[in-house]
Amino acid sequence: MAVLLIWILALGIGFEAALVIQTMLGFAVALLALRSAPAVGLLGVGMLCTTDNLARAFLLQGGWFRYHTLNYFLLLVVIVYLPLVLRLGGIQIRFYELFLLLASVQLLMSPAFMSGASCLSR
Repeated sequence: MAVLLIWILALGIGFEAALVIQTMLGFAVALLALRSAPAVGLLGVGMLCTTDNLARAFLLQGGWFRYHTLNYFLLLVVIVYLPLVLRLGGIQIRFYELFLLLASVQLLMSPAFMSGASCLSR
């Protein structure tokens, strides 16, 4: 419902302003729900995933979180919940862990560390 109201408001305040509001709302919902209600946090992450390409093109033009703000947020969530992630079982999780380990080792051996880190975060 809030998303619908934001985009109706966009007719008066403009597209970029509405995109800023929706992106901030998505991060707020995702952050507030980290501990208390993970299902609600998924709604926030869904909002962010939906508008990620638009936010990259129109909003995230400089500073520390230039293009990969959502990726950094998701990485932060994985780090916060690392004990839970490590307890997960299944072949898919093991392949993912193996991929991360292989990519990290190759990145550390790479002569172009910053370029490689940028490509890995995409």
